[in-house]
Amino acid sequence: MRDSDGHGVLAGSGKLAAVHDALSTTESEACLAALKAAIDVGISRVIVEADSTNLLSAIQTASFDQVPGGVIFRDIRDLISLHFIDVEFSYVPHSCNRSAHELAQSGFVWDPGHPIIWIDALPSFVKNSVGPRHRLSRVS
Repeated sequence: MRDSDGHGVLAGSGKLAAVHDALSTTESEACLAALKAAIDVGISRVIVEADSTNLLSAIQTASFDQVPGGVIFRDIRDLISLHFIDVEFSYVPHSCNRSAHELAQSGFVWDPGHPIIWIDALPSFVKNSVGPRHRLSRVS
């Protein structure tokens, strides 16, 4: 997550016990965890960035609610409606979403169900991959 000046302030990484598919498991679980972390630190305005148009569609509409794991999309929408003042959604190409992929790679070393979240004092590999951008706080 970045602050309003685009500087990284929060990052997380973890490992899922089971992965059924990229959309309804890994990407949606990462989005849900990031939104929960934002709530925990008092962030109420976010820009959700994703390199998956399907994920963005699944969060913004009910079109994927009937797929296996579709309950996660409903959970994300519920969380957004209850806890956030302003939410924007933005597609970013895979090549521009390096920080999210580096964090995902780092999660392979964690035990399933025990993610790690860094607040403010981000590790160097996170600082290096989360370059400043000039927008509101964002979830990658």
